[in-house]
Amino acid sequence: MLPVADPGAVDVRAYVPAGEWVDVWTGSPVSGSQEVTLPAPIDRPPVLCKADHWPDLSFVFTT
Repeated sequence: MLPVADPGAVDVRAYVPAGEWVDVWTGSPVSGSQEVTLPAPIDRPPVLCKADHWPDLSFVFTT
């Protein structure tokens, strides 16, 4: 989960650790070892999941 510290922010920029990740809300892949900007609407905080764990956890976000 990526914290959003600025009031009124609509996105958040953060460094993603090495590895492959998945945006749990969109299912989009995110490559690590870089800074990324993710949407951060008030009702859906940015959450990334390690890609190798996504198959076991995806049901939480897609059902």
